[in-house]
Amino acid sequence: MTFLRACTVLVSLAAIALATPGFAGADPTATVVAGRQRIKVTVSGYPDPGQCLVDPDSERHTQSVAVGPSGSVVAHNIEPGRSHVLVWCPNGGVIYRGYVDVLPANPLLDLSDLLVANGSSGRVTDPTLQ
Repeated sequence: MTFLRACTVLVSLAAIALATPGFAGADPTATVVAGRQRIKVTVSGYPDPGQCLVDPDSERHTQSVAVGPSGSVVAHNIEPGRSHVLVWCPNGGVIYRGYVDVLPANPLLDLSDLLVANGSSGRVTDPTLQ
């Protein structure tokens, strides 16, 4: 009976370890959204996303921005057009490398987003503000 109980405990612990994101071995990923002169990056699957860095415009103006502890960061003042984005995390390496199309600034729509949203990010026109 003791051997059977020990095997049951080991199998249960293995199942818990595989179901826990820290143990499951899931690779970290990043979601990148472009808006009006902004790029929003959200890192998931990394134990401490605050250690990750984003280069929102690596081919024109390389400048790294730290991801916040929440796992998200919005980089501002990105030139309109095609932007090459890199996201790097320690011990994870480059977890995202891709292009997004940054829109030109539109102060009227930005003002509208501030006035209309009124606490509801689902009604804004710029996806980086959602």
